[in-house]
Order: sequence, then C-alpha cells, then structure tokens
Amino acid sequence: MPRIFDRRSQRTIGVLDIAEFAMFQELMRQPELDSEIPQLDASAIERLESIGASDNLRLIVRQVADSGADLDLGWELS
Repeated sequence: MPRIFDRRSQRTIGVLDIAEFAMFQELMRQPELDSEIPQLDASAIERLESIGASDNLRLIVRQVADSGADLDLGWELS
C-alpha cells in the first residue's frame, strides 16, 4: 500500500489503498509549467467529496493542503 510522507522528516502523512492512490496521483498531476507547484486546496477536497472519495484520502489531502510549502511531499509503494 502506498505511503505518503514528508521527505525532509520522513513523517508518514498516511497510507492509501491502490484506488485512493490513483485518485491522489491524479490530484498531484504535474501542472503545465515546470515552475508551478500542484495546488491542493479546499476546492480539491470538495471535488473529492463530490465523487465519493474515502475519508482516508480526504484526510490526507487536507493535511497536504494545510501544510502547503512546509511539506516536501513524497510517496513510496510498499
């Protein structure tokens, strides 16, 4: 199961199942310009709620959104 974590501290933010991870990757899709950072905000969480995303996925996305630039996001498959 994929683990989402902060690369600087190695702190685990959450663990996703395969379906949740696919949704998470779609949200984190690279923007058009390399200089842009993918934005996770309240609207991303609302979109997840509208498509019936799990509480676990919404919680992880909320933590990532709340951390903003303080987080060096990474993920690994275990």
